Amino acid sequence: MDNPLTIFLLLREFLWPPCVYRNAKKSLYIIQQFGVKGFIRQVKMYIKWVLKDPDRRYLRWIAQNEPNIYSVEGRYVLDLLAEEVASFKYKPMFSIVMPTYNSHLVYLKLAIESVRNQCYPNWELCIVDDCSTNADVKACLRDYANLDPRIKITFLDSHLGIAGASNAALDLATGEFVGFLDHDDELAPWALYEATRVLNLDPTIDVIYSDEDKMDRNGRRMGPFFKPGFGPETLLSMNYMCHFLIIRRSLVEEVGRFREGFDGSQDYDLILRVAERTARVAHIPKVLYHWRKAPGSAAGDVSA
Repeated sequence: MDNPLTIFLLLREFLWPPCVYRNAKKSLYIIQQFGVKGFIRQVKMYIKWVLKDPDRRYLRWIAQNEPNIYSVEGRYVLDLLAEEVASFKYKPMFSIVMPTYNSHLVYLKLAIESVRNQCYPNWELCIVDDCSTNADVKACLRDYANLDPRIKITFLDSHLGIAGASNAALDLATGEFVGFLDHDDELAPWALYEATRVLNLDPTIDVIYSDEDKMDRNGRRMGPFFKPGFGPETLLSMNYMCHFLIIRRSLVEEVGRFREGFDGSQDYDLILRVAERTARVAHIPKVLYHWRKAPGSAAGDVSA
């Protein structure tokens, strides 16, 4: 049995991921989507799971290793990180590429909000809708484009698949670096801050990747993937970079972007070709990407 302090930390951090205390704006949005009763029902379910699950090691790891909302001075951590960003000499533009197709609206909005909530402001979100048949998805994307000028939207007239749609999203990109986000996943609020911090230490870096975990439909985090440092031989045996992946845009263009016929492993194909051109690769040993285990997703079933 965990001691009371550990139980308190777990409940404080995970009553509803993303944490109520960490991001009140997103929590209010979740209440709007599910209603107060739905929010309370999920909280009760999550408390029950936390107290009964025999293996809570990852939850303890998160509580002990990821930033809490308040610093010692009682200020929001994201505000402190934003102040640190202001002191960076190098502030590159990140183009976040996101193809969409008949996306689940709740997860799509959470994915977009995870970019808008970044404490590093110099980004653009390049979304290409791959001819969705769901009119609500298109309306949602138009609303976000009107809400935030950093969000760029293109609607395709025909279905191209994930590789073709991702290349169309690259057409919108103007940043020095491109990052890749699936339409139902989420970034940690400090993901781009961490990438910028690495680039300020070494501006010659061409590729950045981070650790990742999985997130179920209720937002519960699980299945962390703590990755090794860059090794070409290891990369030939598996795509361990995957998420969160950032590549210098000029290098993506140099290798020919995504290739048709590789849908489902288009990112692995791209990474292998990039790795042939550069060894300037940095690994951030922090969980910056949450991969949604939704029905039909590769996170839930690799055969998808």
